[in-house]
Amino acid sequence: MKSIQLIFGTYNCQPVGKTGNVFEQSYQASFKPFLSALNRFPDFFAVLHYSGILLEWLEKNHPEFMMLLSDMVSRKQVELLTGGFYEPVLPLIPNHDKLGQIEKMTTFLRAHFGRRPRGCWLTERIWDSSLASTLNTSGIEYTFLDNQQFRNAGLEEDELYYPYITEDQGKTISVFPLSEIPKNLIPQGSPEDVLGFILNLADESGQRVVSRMMEGQRLGLTENEHKRMFADGWLERFIALVLEKTGVINPNNQGRNFRLILPHGKVYLPTTSYSDMMGWLSAEKKEGKRPSQGKQRGSRHGLKPCIEGGLFRHFLTQYPESNLMYSKMMYTHLQVNQIRGDKFRKKTARDELWRGQCHAAYWHSEIGGIYTSYLRRQAYRSFIEAETVIRSDTKQFDPSIISFDFDMDGSREFLYQGRELNVYVHSLGGLIFELDHLPSRWNYQDTLARRPEAYHRVKDRIYDWYMRKTFIDHFLGDGDSVKEFKNMRYKELGDFVTGRYELVDMDRDHHRLDLSRNGSVVIRGTVYPVRIVKKYRFMDTVVQVDYTITNEAEKELNLRFGAELNLAFASAAKEDVSFNWYQKNKKFAMSNGMSEHQDVGKVLIQDIPNRVNITLNSLQDFDVWSVPLETVAYYRGVSERIYQSSCFVPHWSFGLGPGASWSNSLSITFSSKGK
Repeated sequence: MKSIQLIFGTYNCQPVGKTGNVFEQSYQASFKPFLSALNRFPDFFAVLHYSGILLEWLEKNHPEFMMLLSDMVSRKQVELLTGGFYEPVLPLIPNHDKLGQIEKMTTFLRAHFGRRPRGCWLTERIWDSSLASTLNTSGIEYTFLDNQQFRNAGLEEDELYYPYITEDQGKTISVFPLSEIPKNLIPQGSPEDVLGFILNLADESGQRVVSRMMEGQRLGLTENEHKRMFADGWLERFIALVLEKTGVINPNNQGRNFRLILPHGKVYLPTTSYSDMMGWLSAEKKEGKRPSQGKQRGSRHGLKPCIEGGLFRHFLTQYPESNLMYSKMMYTHLQVNQIRGDKFRKKTARDELWRGQCHAAYWHSEIGGIYTSYLRRQAYRSFIEAETVIRSDTKQFDPSIISFDFDMDGSREFLYQGRELNVYVHSLGGLIFELDHLPSRWNYQDTLARRPEAYHRVKDRIYDWYMRKTFIDHFLGDGDSVKEFKNMRYKELGDFVTGRYELVDMDRDHHRLDLSRNGSVVIRGTVYPVRIVKKYRFMDTVVQVDYTITNEAEKELNLRFGAELNLAFASAAKEDVSFNWYQKNKKFAMSNGMSEHQDVGKVLIQDIPNRVNITLNSLQDFDVWSVPLETVAYYRGVSERIYQSSCFVPHWSFGLGPGASWSNSLSITFSSKGK
């Protein structure tokens, strides 16, 4: 008689940074009704995965759910899968953290449900061949991957319904292909149609396996889906139909003959993920369009094909801000593992590091991903919290400047680490790319540039050609306005924005960093040599940069110089941030939208949620442009504008004779108002 094995279940998670209301909504719409329906059929066996942060939330807010789940595990109806506790992309994090996150999750499951899990759910099904040995070392016997990943390894269609053995360094695990039951069948099609699809795959051996793991929250994502799946009884009808075919369709999990499903052979799988994720790397490699410039400054607006199949790490190059967050994670990992002799402090810092490794903030997905600023904020908040814990032993911590290749791009960066501020400076542009206010656990450089996406409409196509950071050096055209700057249609006359600055001096004892660049400015087609020296001074609550701009041409130059600053707040709404500017000690309100002002002495910013005042000061009065920067991102089928940062461009116009210099000092001062 023909028969087939069925592995059926859901994976359920919510990223770190989501609010309790989102958790509760998903619980009521999906998690609770699914488990309740499953519980009514004790002979139907299922495989389930819940992320660690979701289980912690359930334990605190719905202990009755945990009790029901425990009962179902005890009677071996449900097999629970382990995984990284905070849903990291395992190939992206250090080996020590891979093993630690899995063990934390495994220990939680064993303590709460009395059974050590033998299967693992991989976040976003992202696979790397080295995971075989990592999972084996963690006591894992099997995991699931999309069948497209098996096709990429050369398997034919009729070979996609069996588990396989894969290996790394002599350590093996089993991998099950996740079957492609057509998306329009669950739950849009009828239960009978799904049953028919499964029955058509049965054969005489009885060893074929249909593995179907669905994203749990999607089953009740909309009111119509919830009604169809649960209220109208789609799920219960499907389970009842399967049980009527017992002997032909055999629901399975590890508690019921799971190990009797024999591997069909050995396979080595390429480094990849499921097809939809790789689609978010896009069919195109995209670049922003650079503003009008001198002839040698021009750049193309090109599209390059992206690698077929894709690699998750490509997100780190497609979105440089993702790479900076990844680099921060790696640097925090190094700091955490340098803690000696204080196990509690190390564990506390390590848990914050792991929270920051949650995958959602590092890539662009249909739920927003890297464009969703509060997910990035949470990652940085966790890393800064870990650093604060590390530095809590004041006897061993002194403010310092260090130099090393922080972002792994082949050149060194400069990191000031103080008691209240972290200030990271990049050699490209000589700019600040991270500015952490430690008391509020906030990175004010958690910004995001506007970049092309395949779903953008014509009106959305305003793109940046550089990262939006702080103390970016511009030479502007006389006719440029704030509107042209916002729309990236201004004239960039210099080559300093992304040009390399050289180290002149780094004084670790006095927390000083001097950088310079011999660049040029193009005016009406003629190239003029110009030199900029930037001298950073780092104090407890102040970042100061002293500028010296020298005309190294043999004729007089009339220049319009701007120093761009970008600061990230919770939003641009008045309840989150307010801006004021001063002229001769008289205070004026500044719009939270686009604005420009002349003869400004200083700008005062109030970060209301963090209770922090930020003052932008200059020795010389300035004109200033102010622009809120928003990205257009795709979110569950709808494009929406998301605030990323507020941009300020103080600028000055001056003339310089041959060999003459212009000097000025700018500073950013932080003051906490108390909680």
